[in-house]
Amino acid sequence: LLEATSHGLAMHRLDHVRFEVAAVTNITHEHIDFHGTREAYWLAKRRLFELTRSTGGNKAVVNLDDPGACSTLDACQSDSTLTYSQMEAAARIRATGIDIGTHGFAASFETPAGRMDIRSPLLGGFNVSNSLCAAGIALQAGAGVDAITQTLAKPPVIAGRMARIDEGQPFTVVVDYAHTPASLEKVLILLRSLDGRGRIIVVTGSAGERDREKRPLQGAVCGKLADISIFTNEDPRFEPAGDIIAEIAAGARSTGCRPNEAYFTIEDRAEAIDRAVALAQPGDTILLAGKGHERSIILNGAKLPWDEAEVVRTAIRRRLRQEVAR
Repeated sequence: LLEATSHGLAMHRLDHVRFEVAAVTNITHEHIDFHGTREAYWLAKRRLFELTRSTGGNKAVVNLDDPGACSTLDACQSDSTLTYSQMEAAARIRATGIDIGTHGFAASFETPAGRMDIRSPLLGGFNVSNSLCAAGIALQAGAGVDAITQTLAKPPVIAGRMARIDEGQPFTVVVDYAHTPASLEKVLILLRSLDGRGRIIVVTGSAGERDREKRPLQGAVCGKLADISIFTNEDPRFEPAGDIIAEIAAGARSTGCRPNEAYFTIEDRAEAIDRAVALAQPGDTILLAGKGHERSIILNGAKLPWDEAEVVRTAIRRRLRQEVAR
């Protein structure tokens, strides 16, 4: 199993890899700094399917719910393509009877090989979609319905992907890798749907020397969907961190958010997380987005050690100790 990145495809690094199955979940606004335009990015992704056909593998799995993914369909061999969807009746693999809650989801997957009744601990509609994709890949590889159903019921725990942090605090904390406008939107909508009573506080940033166009879009998503946003460092590299954060904040202001009320700008990420923990009230949800599983922050050419989950655990413990001492 290999993730074929748009960079690797565009630079011909994968030209001699023999692919048996090619799959795409979504193609959104990403890596424009490298590809130049969204169209060039989409074409790079499409190349995966062209390579698969040229090397003798002709099996594809495509998400009909995503316009970017659908743009690859004419590069696939239609009779050996498994499309999947939560909404499109024409999809060859379709999720029905979807029930999404705080403990995961349940759904029936209708497939050419038969029905799969899935119960998964994974959160949110996007994980229903991801599970449909996984089922499609497994079917294309020759796995049976029972084996796929059992495997999807016990997915591996992936660090930094919708990871809940629990130190006994009266509010929810989630660490996730979401770092694009589309992924931020999906996660924020999911968290709101799980418990709409409390506020959502998001801590996020954007990488330096990378796609600048997405920065105000990220800020706008946070401005619309979070109650409080804290914009901070992600991986500034050699770019001034304050400039990156200002571009994100401009997007939040475009939605009517006011500085030091609906959003804050704090360069030091540990300090930003401390602020989020200090602001959280019982029933609130904190989303730490962008770093996820990564183990460093790149600043001025140096890789500074970083563990998002441990940083927020430390902040929560500190707050709980302070509350006990009062």
